[in-house]
Amino acid sequence: MRLKKLTQHFPASIDLPFIIVSAICCFAIWTFIELADDAPEGDYLEIENKVLTFFRSAENPEQAIGPFWVEQTALEITSLGSIPVLTLIVVLCVLHMLLIRKYGMAILLTLSTVLGGALTFLLKDIFERARPDKVSALVDVMTYSFPSGHAMTSSIVFMTLGALLAQTVSNNLEKAYFIATALFLSFAIGFTRVYLGVHYPTDVMAGWAAGTAWALICWSIPHVFVRIRRTYSKSEKLL
Repeated sequence: MRLKKLTQHFPASIDLPFIIVSAICCFAIWTFIELADDAPEGDYLEIENKVLTFFRSAENPEQAIGPFWVEQTALEITSLGSIPVLTLIVVLCVLHMLLIRKYGMAILLTLSTVLGGALTFLLKDIFERARPDKVSALVDVMTYSFPSGHAMTSSIVFMTLGALLAQTVSNNLEKAYFIATALFLSFAIGFTRVYLGVHYPTDVMAGWAAGTAWALICWSIPHVFVRIRRTYSKSEKLL
């Protein structure tokens, strides 16, 4: 009889949002694995070079398509994914979380971004993919190409922030807004890396996939522990 009462609580510990997040995370990991297996070896190189040249002027391959202000806008947007800017955003957010005594959120955001940033550079050193040479880069770069650091780290930071902010509101529309904003910023930053000729499209796609998976994993860990603790507490009361 006790066992029957105890097992009744386990389905409640698995909620629909967690199932959806887990499915998205698994898909993101699978996507990264598939890209990592083929892209660095040049399996999509012909298509990727066509994409890169598409964003260059036919008259002057050294110039991006569109009026002058488009390139300037791309340069400004791409800076949102740079290490100094992302670090500043994280530090300011962590300080605010500490001021309002949201210590768990502060720790989660710090660990997610610091360890995620380290993972980004580790992956670059593992694959050692050279930067695109079909077109000239419109911004200085120093590291390897796969995965895109801007796409991956911006996904980690903004997706983690979006998930944390979504937990602070009860309205589903507001939750969707935070997540959509995080996705939009990550997409915009990643797109500029291809537009500026410093990354292959697969570099950016891999960065999005890896960054999203990492952010969701970091969000899921405390979520799982909370659900387990609640289930355990209910079980203790029944016993």
